[in-house]
Amino acid sequence: MEVALIDTVVLTGNSDVRHADSGALLRELPGSEHPGPADEALAATQLAWLKGVLAASTADYLIVGGHYPVYSICEHGPTLLLIAQLKPLFEAHNVTAYVNGHDHCMEYLNDGSDVDYHTIGSAHSNDPSTAHASAVPAGSLKFHTQGKLGGFASVSVTAEVGAISFRSAGTGLVMKICRNHTQGPDLKAIRAVNLALIWSSSRVCGWICLA
Repeated sequence: MEVALIDTVVLTGNSDVRHADSGALLRELPGSEHPGPADEALAATQLAWLKGVLAASTADYLIVGGHYPVYSICEHGPTLLLIAQLKPLFEAHNVTAYVNGHDHCMEYLNDGSDVDYHTIGSAHSNDPSTAHASAVPAGSLKFHTQGKLGGFASVSVTAEVGAISFRSAGTGLVMKICRNHTQGPDLKAIRAVNLALIWSSSRVCGWICLA
């Protein structure tokens, strides 16, 4: 497994709108209104670095992490500049998953590509907002937490399978997403037990993740 961390504020600009004199936070911009990079050269340098890392990777599982989401149905919604900048890169270089915070929720989306998108931002408390559900591709939302209790996620990898497990402070394990590195995420069924997702090839049922 290889993990590449990026500074999404460098790529899209800061979502915080602050008072010119006091610096007090006035509001947070949704992902559709990010102003663009404050330093174009620095943003270009970071993108060039990321391209190099992804192109050189031989990892079975390649994960990219950043603060702002690419896709999200939660309070800030998808970040349009990241969709334009990162999504094509991820698909071209076989990225397994992008993991982000910013939105104070837990969610999992897949738009039909081989790239999974995970928001894990509810460590303190969960915001159950679905304000931007209509702003993501139809059918892409696979999991989203409700309620106010916070949670976290963990990543586990073996020689055969990788998994991201979502845990809630109230109920423990609520979702475990599994990926066989030799297969794309051809979602065939959702198992009720532990809400585990089952990935399979077109012929053979693949890895089943249970608690």
